[in-house]
Amino acid sequence: MTPALLSQLLAAAGLTGIRASWVLLALTLGALGGRFSLPPDLAFLATPGGVAALLSLAILEHHLEQDEDLQDLLGLLQYALRGSGAVVVAWAFRTPALQQLPVPPWALAVLAAAVAMLTHHLRRRLFQLLYGFGSGLLSPRTWLLWLESGGLVGMLAALVLAPGLALVLLVLATVASLL
Repeated sequence: MTPALLSQLLAAAGLTGIRASWVLLALTLGALGGRFSLPPDLAFLATPGGVAALLSLAILEHHLEQDEDLQDLLGLLQYALRGSGAVVVAWAFRTPALQQLPVPPWALAVLAAAVAMLTHHLRRRLFQLLYGFGSGLLSPRTWLLWLESGGLVGMLAALVLAPGLALVLLVLATVASLL
């Protein structure tokens, strides 16, 4: 059970580097559906107000991603947001099975933050290469955002339903972005 939870944590951390609020929303919806359990101190996320706030953040984050100039303006702040989002995700994964690992919980949070910030860094470099190539439907950045959003939804479903598959997909996507 622990390897599955660990792969789920690492996949969630990597996805947090793409869109943090979407990952938190997926974990919350998974908790509401009984596929995942949130620790008591994060149970407020599974309330109607918590779900509405996460949904609003996911929509806002989706729209912010579409503006190239705003992405440049946010710059370093996004590393902090993605890293802290991954720490919250790691906190959500505090289970008795993961707590039995010979690694302290704070180390898993640091690992999750590092994975999220690395994913964000690779993604940011790719989008910077595409900066200024057309606008609207002619921009490869627009097409990549659509592809990324669709892939993210699929990977979030895999995260909740098949954690090992989500980790494999994340590794493949990372290798593809490096190439």
